[in-house]
Amino acid sequence: MTKRGQKLAVTRPAEGKTAVSETLRGKRKRDSFTDLNIRDTVKNDSAGDYIRELNCLYELSRLKNDPDCTLYNFLSRAVKLIPPGWSTPEAVSVRLIFNGREFLSELFRDGEIYQAADLVVRDESVGKIELIRSEPIPRETDDTRLYRERMLLEIIATEISTFIRFKQDDLQLQLTSNRLRAEQHLLEDKNTALREVLDQIEEEKRHIMRQVQTNVDRVIEPILRNLANKARPDDRHYIELLRASLSDVTSPFMSNLENRARTLSPREGEICNMIRNGMSSKEIAAALDVSVHTILKQRQRIRKKLGISNDRISLVAFLQTV
Repeated sequence: MTKRGQKLAVTRPAEGKTAVSETLRGKRKRDSFTDLNIRDTVKNDSAGDYIRELNCLYELSRLKNDPDCTLYNFLSRAVKLIPPGWSTPEAVSVRLIFNGREFLSELFRDGEIYQAADLVVRDESVGKIELIRSEPIPRETDDTRLYRERMLLEIIATEISTFIRFKQDDLQLQLTSNRLRAEQHLLEDKNTALREVLDQIEEEKRHIMRQVQTNVDRVIEPILRNLANKARPDDRHYIELLRASLSDVTSPFMSNLENRARTLSPREGEICNMIRNGMSSKEIAAALDVSVHTILKQRQRIRKKLGISNDRISLVAFLQTV
């Protein structure tokens, strides 16, 4: 405490103390600049790592989208794109193994395997990617960088595995398409051969029918004319029926009739043939030695089996179109 009216004494720091304070302040300032430089360096290194990794994946994606790139050409080029994605590409060599074949990066140097990832297609390992370092891992490499590199290798392995599966599926599709095309050509050849055989059979059938018709005209027709000249008038319609039936020997009438109504009995087929040749119910009844009423009932059954129950459709006209 000072007495009232007494002035306070003002003291100045010694020159030595002032110099020390300024020295400390300068050191703290320099340390701050050093910390900023370290952080900027770390930040720049991280950005550089990301750029290298993205460039690696981008170039791999471009290669995958090349439509002219075959499977083995892709693997040979892809293995050369991997080292630039690592922080020390000059110290990294890559070996890709697929189907017993090895694909090596440029300036490959063998050594201890640093990292590896399997190539998996349909839950089955078909190969692997091996990273080999020719130099030790730098001491300043932190765990985060190592983890990122591991994840990058896994992504690359997945992308390559996807491309392998795509090419395998595409190859299988081509093989299947080629097989189906070959089978189609074979089937077409067989169909052509079958048509030729069927045409030949039809020609032979026509030839046989012409021979039969010629024999009927030359041998049987003169005999029928003689019988008709000598027969009684009541018997001549039988001869005419015989002549018409012989003319139908080469006709497909009976087979066509059976195809339309398979339930027709042999007697009903006989009556159909007589109706088709213009015989009346009375003439048919006399020829078969039955009553006209019986023939009329049979005509009704024939209409029903042929599906022409409508009376407006002429049975004679219908049978002549069969």
